[in-house]
Amino acid sequence: MDVQLDVEVESPEDDVTPLQDLALHTNTEEDKEPSFHLKPTYALGFRTCGRTAIAFASESMVIYPVAHHLVLYNLETSVMDFFHHVRHTKSIQSFQLSPNRDLLAVAEVCHPSVQIPTNGAISMTTPLSGSSTLKGSIGSSVAFHAHLREHEIRALAIYKLSTKTRVRSISLPANSNVVSCSFSTDNKFLAVLEDAPAHTVTYWKVGNAKLVASCKCPSRGSRIHISPTNANFISVSGPTTLKYWVWTKNDFDHSWLKEHMIALSERGLLLCFRISLDGCSADLVHSSRCHQPSYVRLECVTAHGKGFVIGGSAGFFSIYEAADDPKDPFPFVRSVSVGDIAFDCIAVSCPQILKQS
Repeated sequence: MDVQLDVEVESPEDDVTPLQDLALHTNTEEDKEPSFHLKPTYALGFRTCGRTAIAFASESMVIYPVAHHLVLYNLETSVMDFFHHVRHTKSIQSFQLSPNRDLLAVAEVCHPSVQIPTNGAISMTTPLSGSSTLKGSIGSSVAFHAHLREHEIRALAIYKLSTKTRVRSISLPANSNVVSCSFSTDNKFLAVLEDAPAHTVTYWKVGNAKLVASCKCPSRGSRIHISPTNANFISVSGPTTLKYWVWTKNDFDHSWLKEHMIALSERGLLLCFRISLDGCSADLVHSSRCHQPSYVRLECVTAHGKGFVIGGSAGFFSIYEAADDPKDPFPFVRSVSVGDIAFDCIAVSCPQILKQS
């Protein structure tokens, strides 16, 4: 989309050097051409930017993308303010405001010749390495721009909205394509969804820009959210896709039964999911804690003909069998201890499986 800009020109003539001070300047300084700085004041247009196309920064202020800028537009005064400096950002992949409207996360693609320190100041003094010789040797603007694209810098920048200063910067891979991101309700965590070729879900701690967890998204997603009631639940939606993840520090194991799926954490959390008739969804119908001592680490869960068994460290072994209670389909039966050993894997004999089928 074509973008029309109204600009104000700041000329050095506004600050005239007195005649008596001219002798202090060298001839080189006198021969310099005057530099003009363009300050955008208004832009006409709009550009889609992931699934988040517009957001309210305050009751009377909206933020949305225009070309490679983010615009703050006052609905009451019709005054437009540009969030980004013109020079350093080539394009914006996506953006997201925090729930308290204090932080703004922006997935940026920057020119390789720009250095962006974390304090938000932008330096244009460091040119691309060998850029002068490169332009002369390439001899083609198309090839030169292709070289720039290969060395683009991609980062997820977190700004303080009130001051427009960068407070955190998360480096991203060269081929990263961020389509959506989401803050947790307490503004402490940030979930990021990347499209092709990575198809990755990452979970970051905002305070120190630390990667907490990451995993591959099996199919293409277009929007990511963190649950407002539990920051450990992450959901992703997209074309033919609706998935959710649970972030936990514990290891999990799981096993499938005919109509249920059982999940077990190393600390004893037992989750029972009921599978729909068409096999396309699973609902959590029961959760409980296993009856193991506090020093036992649970390692595995395996289905058997009447239910499932779980095993862990210190010789811990428990049996659960099916019942007619829809709220607790597999009540606890008994547990035994078989010495100071650890169960890493449990196999059930074939006759029991054949009887079940």
